[in-house]
Amino acid sequence: SIDKGVANELAFFGQHEYWRKLSPHLWGVPRLSERLVSILQDNIRRSLPKVIAEISTRMTETQKELLRLGTPLESPGAQRQQFGKWVNQYLRLMEAAISGQYELMHPVLGSSSTRTVMPEAHLRAVLRQKELVFRSEIEATQETNGVFGSCDSSSTNSDENVIVGDRVASNGSTTLKQFIQVNRGDELAIFPSYRVFCSCVQRCVRDWELPATKLLEHYHTQTGSTSRHLISALLADSGNVRVQRFFKKTTDRVLSELKESAQRELHLVLQHEARPYTQDQRLYDELDRLRQQALHARLEAALPAGDKHELVSVVEVTRALGGISTGPFGMSSDDREALEMEVALRAYLEVASYRFVDVVPMKLNGVLLESFLREMESELLGAATDEQVAELLQEDDGKAIRRHQLLNELETLENGRQTIENSGYW
Repeated sequence: SIDKGVANELAFFGQHEYWRKLSPHLWGVPRLSERLVSILQDNIRRSLPKVIAEISTRMTETQKELLRLGTPLESPGAQRQQFGKWVNQYLRLMEAAISGQYELMHPVLGSSSTRTVMPEAHLRAVLRQKELVFRSEIEATQETNGVFGSCDSSSTNSDENVIVGDRVASNGSTTLKQFIQVNRGDELAIFPSYRVFCSCVQRCVRDWELPATKLLEHYHTQTGSTSRHLISALLADSGNVRVQRFFKKTTDRVLSELKESAQRELHLVLQHEARPYTQDQRLYDELDRLRQQALHARLEAALPAGDKHELVSVVEVTRALGGISTGPFGMSSDDREALEMEVALRAYLEVASYRFVDVVPMKLNGVLLESFLREMESELLGAATDEQVAELLQEDDGKAIRRHQLLNELETLENGRQTIENSGYW
């Protein structure tokens, strides 16, 4: 019976070596249960702040992961807004790379991403180096051009003995003389032929085509590489491969079309350069300088060296000056014509090359780089319809499932925290 059970219980506690030391009012299962429950409640109450802190930490981590997944773009307006934001950021990055204002990339990409992509984003610096190479190649063509041939105005070779000095003026450029003789036609040989001059200029300008084409290729290749790296850096956190692929395909298509336009523009520039024309005063200054240089070389070869005091008699000077035109240092009409033609060509090409190395980068910058920004903005914003944007921003199944799991987890954590806060133990 209950009474007998209670009696047995009291007898047990009274005989137990531990319980008989306690006060009798603490004996019994109900008392023990009450005491244990009280201890358990105290332990739980002391641990609740830690539980709340852990729940808050997990909620923060879950929210960060949701932010990394991005805002769910369910409406066409939200999709178009996000797509437009990416386009605007990309255009700002490309404009900074083209202009060389690399510090403008920091607000868009952040410091860490900017440091990663910065070497590839130095578009203006890289193109500037290529332009310097282009300039040096154009300058080098003036020395290696086959029109001038080989001419040494201070040659020591002579077929006859001369009375003063050792050196004899060379016969001029054999290649140029032959070219003049073949192409002069019915023009008189008493003055340099303008027809031959134009033909020589055209032959020299043809050597400029390869360096200009190489510079165009560098512009095309480097712009595409910079664009693709900036796209990858901008959209890395979004995880949207479709949008990255769309941006890069648009880059390749636009650059391909602009490259063809730039090639046509270069062809027109070369055509214009093949027709000699300038109003640059430097042409006449350079022409006078080269003529004086040629005359100085002949005078230096003809004049006597002088005695130990570097004195020369007037008779010898007069004899040497006369020999420049009629004596062993005189030049034939063919040599004189070739020399005058070479001087005119070098003077004109010196001035024309300055113009060419300035015009080509300016044309490429306008036709390719500036047009690239305008065309990319038009293609990305104008050509992309709402249906295409919706397809590009459509979330894949794995991402959608993960987002749903995180939302459920966040809701569970929030409910648990509210339950604890609303309980009487908090």
